[in-house]
Amino acid sequence: MGWWGCGVMDGDLPLDAYFEIELLLGSKEAIAAIEVACDEQRRGECYARIEEEAAARLSSGDVASIMSRIEAYDISYRGITIMVLGEMMMQHDGHISDELKQKFIAAATEDKWAESSDGRKRAMDDYIERMRNHIAGTPAGEV
Repeated sequence: MGWWGCGVMDGDLPLDAYFEIELLLGSKEAIAAIEVACDEQRRGECYARIEEEAAARLSSGDVASIMSRIEAYDISYRGITIMVLGEMMMQHDGHISDELKQKFIAAATEDKWAESSDGRKRAMDDYIERMRNHIAGTPAGEV
């Protein structure tokens, strides 16, 4: 486990959070299918279905129940997981309410690593700027 960069998605922890969020966004049926799939091809098909379901929910902004669960996480995992959810929503061109934007921005603003690393501080400032400027219908990076 480690980090290879200063960005939100530049480490093992955020990649774990990304996968966890996809599972939280997927249907119970798709997740149950993974548990009974007896071969790699079938598991791959189930994961693809979960990815599609997660993408649809991220695009629509239907993440309130997921955010509630994330906000209950231990503080050491909560901030990065909130930022990962925000990154996923921007990547999927999702509708992000002003309330959610404030939560994503707060997580980046409160990032402890940014207090001691100029690279991380720049990455958090970039994340905050992209979040502030995000408009649904505008793919990430094209603001």
